[in-house]
Amino acid sequence: MPSRPLVGRTGSHQYDAPEEILRRMPVPIGQPTHLVRLREQAIQAVAAYRARWHPQLGGNSWGWAVGRSAMADAAIDHRRAVVAALTRHAVARATEELRIYGWDPLPPWAASPIALAAARGVQSPDWSALADLYERVARYRYTVGPADQSGAPEYPLAIALGPVPSEPAAASTRRALANELETAARPTQSASRGRS
Repeated sequence: MPSRPLVGRTGSHQYDAPEEILRRMPVPIGQPTHLVRLREQAIQAVAAYRARWHPQLGGNSWGWAVGRSAMADAAIDHRRAVVAALTRHAVARATEELRIYGWDPLPPWAASPIALAAARGVQSPDWSALADLYERVARYRYTVGPADQSGAPEYPLAIALGPVPSEPAAASTRRALANELETAARPTQSASRGRS
């Protein structure tokens, strides 16, 4: 296999960047330097993790990148660090992509659905459609007034939408938005084969 320009480092060891990760996370042409740096850090973290722990890929959140959860404490901690790097990249990219649609800054609640989508392997959603969906979520949040629960350890869409309101029309709107957010966070057929 030919060597890739990005590598992961663990001590003095150097590892090739996994080809499927490079396909899922293409070079962000015309993007700010900090976004390119976050991408490189995330890819390097994945390469080092895979080389050290040899995970079985697939099967769960972030399984496309770091495989199934490991059992060893050191592997669990390492996996968390890699997932954090991947999440930082996904949220930073979404922040840049959604800026042209008027989302500047991206509100804290918006990061949660982005992280869910990235965990499932969705790296390049339809940014225009996502901006429109976020506009409707923002209007809903303004109407029902959910508290910002960005740090709550709940399902990511509950963080974005808050608790289910008691008023039937608002509960129905929340359910519809939750379905749309869930759909936006699912990989398409082509994404499940390595592209997104």
